[in-house]
Amino acid sequence: MRLANNPAFTVTGGKLSMGGRSVEDVMAMVKPPFFVLLPDRARENRDTFTSIAQESFPGSRCYYSVKTSMQPALLRAIAGASMGAQVVSAREFELARAAGFSPQDIIVDGIYHDATTFDLVARHDDLLFVESWERNVRFLDAACSQHGKSARVGLRFRFPRKENRLGFSPRDRPAMDSLRETLSSCKNVEPCMLACHPGSQVQDPKAYAVACQVLLDAQEALERGNGSLFQEPMLIDLGGGFPEPEMATPAFLRAVMAAIRDAISANHDPGRYILCFEPGRYIAGDAGALVASLLHVFNDDGGNRWALLDIGMDVLTRFANSHYRFFSIEHPDASHGTPISFQGRVPTEQDVFGKGVHFVKEAIPGEHVLLLNCGAYSTTFSMRFSFPHPPTVVIDGGCCTVEPTLLP
Repeated sequence: MRLANNPAFTVTGGKLSMGGRSVEDVMAMVKPPFFVLLPDRARENRDTFTSIAQESFPGSRCYYSVKTSMQPALLRAIAGASMGAQVVSAREFELARAAGFSPQDIIVDGIYHDATTFDLVARHDDLLFVESWERNVRFLDAACSQHGKSARVGLRFRFPRKENRLGFSPRDRPAMDSLRETLSSCKNVEPCMLACHPGSQVQDPKAYAVACQVLLDAQEALERGNGSLFQEPMLIDLGGGFPEPEMATPAFLRAVMAAIRDAISANHDPGRYILCFEPGRYIAGDAGALVASLLHVFNDDGGNRWALLDIGMDVLTRFANSHYRFFSIEHPDASHGTPISFQGRVPTEQDVFGKGVHFVKEAIPGEHVLLLNCGAYSTTFSMRFSFPHPPTVVIDGGCCTVEPTLLP
């Protein structure tokens, strides 16, 4: 039996295995709480995503979003010919390089670029920066001029959602005119990409078609009356936002690709574009889990059942926006249909993992909980507190090692 339809977590004869190793063996090596990282599952997710993207868009490019999880064992596992990296800081850039990603396969993205970010051009040729601010395009051009280098530049545009504010808007005609002048006057950067990200945990394939149309409109607005401004074939980056594979099935991914192709083919030649994607959660989300202990079981004043865990929002943050799944380690094949809420260890009633989530009927203090889908944003978005941070158990090819969890 698979847990949450994840082939890396199975139950046979009432015993739970993770990446081919029994949970009892792992818990004999390290005491909970601890993260579990399964590089084999991340590789499988990488290969599934890239192959489906190539089916619809030969030559498409995929970049793992390093901010999702920076754990070196994960980065080393997925670095390769079919996967680049998307980074948002100089530190993430160096982690990606150390894991084996080449500079030409790294996108420097994000809304905040400081001097250390622009200084990357001093050490590397032809880097690709995606900028959300016109002023940063000029800063990048100046950094290139100072170091005698050149760089490629992409432009991030807003997804059309109420109160969206980050990135350029193709409907802002004065801003488009000013941006066009800046791109034409900057001699050390070459425009090559337009980017628009539809959000997080996107459930509707048509959202990617909407993002694609935003970029086609942006290209038209920037090149209106001025001929080609971007190198061809131009890169169209539709970001990530893909859920964990339990929800983003191969059928879902193919529906996304079909919606994008329809959006382009309506008025444009698909051969003029190279599609780019930045899957993060899809690759890392269900390749990570967490083993925690049940400390106390109690009722609140409304009679609702609660359990206190030995982890908290300093370990798993609500900002991760992940679909956590809770399973009893001692009773993995028992029915998980009785509501319970989980209180975290940080001393505040705000530290709640979920209210009324499904769990076994008998929650017993001293037993353990397996939380699935913990591989995305758990550490990179987590809050800091005075408790020690759990280590990471890496199970790869049947080998089991314990290493510190890399924190931002």
